[in-house]
Amino acid sequence: MSLRAACLLFSLTLLGCTTDYPNPFTNLAGTFPPPVGTSLLVISNGGVSTTAPRDLYALGTNGGSPSPLTSCAEQASICDMLEVAPAPDHQHVAVIRNQLTATTLNTLAPTSQGVWVMDLSRAIEGQILTTTVGVDNMQWTTQSSPLLFSAAGTSGFDQVYDSSEDGTTVTNLTAQVTTGTPVLQRHPRFSVNGVIAWEQSAPGQAISQIFGSISGSINSVNTQLTTGDTTLTPTPLSGTLYVVGSDADPCPSPTASLVVFRRLTGLGQTGVGDGGNWDLMQVATDGTGLTPIAADPAYRGAPDWGPNGILFVETPVGSTTTSLILLDNQGVRHTLMSQASFAPLQSPRWLS
Repeated sequence: MSLRAACLLFSLTLLGCTTDYPNPFTNLAGTFPPPVGTSLLVISNGGVSTTAPRDLYALGTNGGSPSPLTSCAEQASICDMLEVAPAPDHQHVAVIRNQLTATTLNTLAPTSQGVWVMDLSRAIEGQILTTTVGVDNMQWTTQSSPLLFSAAGTSGFDQVYDSSEDGTTVTNLTAQVTTGTPVLQRHPRFSVNGVIAWEQSAPGQAISQIFGSISGSINSVNTQLTTGDTTLTPTPLSGTLYVVGSDADPCPSPTASLVVFRRLTGLGQTGVGDGGNWDLMQVATDGTGLTPIAADPAYRGAPDWGPNGILFVETPVGSTTTSLILLDNQGVRHTLMSQASFAPLQSPRWLS
């Protein structure tokens, strides 16, 4: 076992413990714990340049100056963060990231992409899920197998999985049939009250839709929550799996009564996030009460619904500024952080 793997496994055994153990290992990751009072995480390149690698930052619900938690450019193997899933203990995160070399830094061309678990307080990290292909949209839950994600897997069709913290035990939750037309199930999110939601489509299907299950099991009685917008021309959004009218990236509310998601309404701007104009919508977990909550023309990233409201990033059409937005539980909109469009903001997640 490598030193990094040994350190990681040691670190993971401390999850949930309150004792402050000393770290007997070499500082391998160059990370910092979230400062007291911070409540959310976001990925950004800090506004340094168009070619700077992306790092993980923490900030509070009142905005202010973000605190860097990682230092990708200073690593021996330069990293570039793509998505973060914080653990309930606020000290561990699972991240999807590119690994770069010094010669590829200026172009951010990845030499490899993978999933890493990082102990921010002890500066320990280790790579997991090395044999699982195409991992994305990861969430760290409070379940016995806490890492929930979608991946292409060995089938080549996106399916929903969970795994242990160290990635050694992986389970396909969708149990795809081996005959007939496979169903693509992506971007699952789980609520503490037992609701799971995901986006679903069949290969070649024009529009992706939102499904949910109040039992917390993707293989039990599932409810189709949305149909997408079939009144729009289903034009493909270049570089993605989506066509105009598609519904994507659902996230249940903390009360498990509603699900927020984003809907692709137009091709929009190029070079902003994954492109396209996306509205934010919400729907009840029985499929009723479909309501737009942010519908002016803009790119909007995948939302995260926590105890203090809905987090998302937004770049209005015609703007060069990307902002981190909080729509609180009273429906009041707050701008927590803004920066130039070349300095991306992405993957905002609540710490609690």
